[in-house]
Amino acid sequence: MRQIRTLTITLLLLLGTAILSFAAPSEEPVNLSAESLVLDQESGLYRARGDVVIEQGELRLKAGAADWDQKSGAASCYDGVSLESADGIMTGERLQYDFTTGLGLLENGSANLKRHGVYLSGDRIEKRGEISYRVTGGSFTTCEGEKPAWRLTAGRLDVDIEGYARARHAVFYLRDFPVLYLPFIALPAKTERQSGLLFPEIGHSSRFGDRIIQPYYLVIDDHIDATLSVDYMSDFGLGSGLEFRYLMRQSRPGRLYGNYISGLHGEPDRLLAEWFHDGMLPGKVRLVADVEYVDRKDYFSIFGGNADVYASEKSQSTLFMSRAWNKTVLAGQAKYTRDLEGSSATQLQYLPELRFDYLPQRAGHSPLFFSLTADSAYLWHRDGLKGNRTTLQPAISSDLLVGRYLEVVPTLAWQHRFYDFDNQSEEEGVPIAALDVGSRFSRLFRVNGKRLTHIRHAVEPLLHYRYIPKVDQSNLPQLDTRDRIDPENVVTFELMNRFTARLKNGESQARFLEFASLRLAVDYDIHEERREIGPAPDKNRPFSPLRGELILRPNSFSFLRGDIAYDANSDVEEVESWAVRGEYDDRDGNGIKIDYTYRRDDFDYISGEVETSLLDPLFLSYGQRYDFENREKREEVVQAEYRSQCWNITVSYRDRPNEQQVDFLFSLSGLTDSGRPKSVFSR
Repeated sequence: MRQIRTLTITLLLLLGTAILSFAAPSEEPVNLSAESLVLDQESGLYRARGDVVIEQGELRLKAGAADWDQKSGAASCYDGVSLESADGIMTGERLQYDFTTGLGLLENGSANLKRHGVYLSGDRIEKRGEISYRVTGGSFTTCEGEKPAWRLTAGRLDVDIEGYARARHAVFYLRDFPVLYLPFIALPAKTERQSGLLFPEIGHSSRFGDRIIQPYYLVIDDHIDATLSVDYMSDFGLGSGLEFRYLMRQSRPGRLYGNYISGLHGEPDRLLAEWFHDGMLPGKVRLVADVEYVDRKDYFSIFGGNADVYASEKSQSTLFMSRAWNKTVLAGQAKYTRDLEGSSATQLQYLPELRFDYLPQRAGHSPLFFSLTADSAYLWHRDGLKGNRTTLQPAISSDLLVGRYLEVVPTLAWQHRFYDFDNQSEEEGVPIAALDVGSRFSRLFRVNGKRLTHIRHAVEPLLHYRYIPKVDQSNLPQLDTRDRIDPENVVTFELMNRFTARLKNGESQARFLEFASLRLAVDYDIHEERREIGPAPDKNRPFSPLRGELILRPNSFSFLRGDIAYDANSDVEEVESWAVRGEYDDRDGNGIKIDYTYRRDDFDYISGEVETSLLDPLFLSYGQRYDFENREKREEVVQAEYRSQCWNITVSYRDRPNEQQVDFLFSLSGLTDSGRPKSVFSR
């Protein structure tokens, strides 16, 4: 035997190692250094004392003393132990580790598995497999720090990094305060998606009574998951919900949703089913589905989340498919509408509709372009007419450049309709003429700002003329507005202003942002101008309301859009409709949304939301919907959310007509908050 001080020996041990909790198998050499190192030649045991450091690749093991059996690969470290790797750090009083099997035991220590977002501490932390542990007399949490925001303690915890942390007779702590005893619990042991029970949402409503919503989150595949929920309402009923979510290639997220409510205390049962899909199928076929079934109109008035849903009188389902080629587009659609106010027997249905478009193509070397639109629909009433309507519309157009700035596009078309209803056939044709005359002028303004260098102002005037003669169509069936083509002799004047900024994006790169646009348009009806007026107060009103549209997008996190229609006829001269929609979101928890719509003698409604993180970790939000037409507050929501490092508490108050509701939700970040709604108006 031989003693040396401050000696480093490189051990070329070709062992498949995984030091305690995180090391992957490695054949890298092991470096051992210590103030004192003794080797037993017969047993192959190294006894290292004083500032012991064992390194292998990214692994670094430090201890006051260590015994290393070179033959068996077993190591016993004590007198203060720490093990560092790319995955985290483990510290404790003693460590026993087998480099051959990759298993080990840490005493009176903690494991900071930061890579997995898992933190363990206990009297004993035993590594029982590649990614599984048993903690005796200890705790589990996903929070960092010596005093985590929450922790789960038990006499024994079994933790599987790819699965769950399971414990019996466990106590749940917030900081140092025990708040809940759990005979058994299983929590996801990693921050990636895991199936399991989410924390329930608890509340009270003046309409529903005491309420408990218990969701279960189910991971089916990488791109498929679901939420199953039970919704207990003591004064209303028991709801059973399923939301199935999926993501396909070249598709937007798809969603299947169903909710069945079994009524209590005389309340009837209610059912809602929905399917939303927009994506590509094999063969470059696009499928869009917006399917809805509801058995009672009052479902929307009770559970609706916005103004349109509150007032829904019909339920409509649409299934749309299309396929596009270079010059043609083929599309099919089935649409079914259900009248929630009364019988659907008189509701016109479109099952199915087909449409074919041959896009404008140049005819040889001539300046003419040919196009064709064809559509066919089977229309029926349950207790009325049933039959087919087919429309063909060939068109010839041209695109002429007059001078340097004037573009002229004349179009001649013929629309022919064929009807076959109840074994009777009818047809009628209508000529259509149109003319577009437009131009574009622009000027570039130099700004020379730090990021903003130029602004381009473009003006695009357009004159559109459309003429359709009066044709007798009394022989045709009339089921919807397309069965009657009114005569037209209308000129439309339009003026578009666009403002585009050139922004520096690095030394040589630049990006362009259209930060503002203003569109003005008005129609002039020549037929109306020439119409013979009747007795007073009848007057000619050739001008349509003046339409204006303003869009502002000064940056990527805010926008404002305003629409207005002003009736300028001499006997009216008032706003017919206007709407404003705006949004600001600083991506840091502060934002505001506003949506206002006014239609003369019909609709006057506003909704708004505001949220702030200025009191972080307390996040506040407020939302309201108000109906000016009926002078009624439709909904008001106040919400406060406290966000700790790894847990949240949300309290909300909701006030609707004839209903007040208080909800409480507790969630563990990354574990039990999957799929939670973010809007204050979300259910």
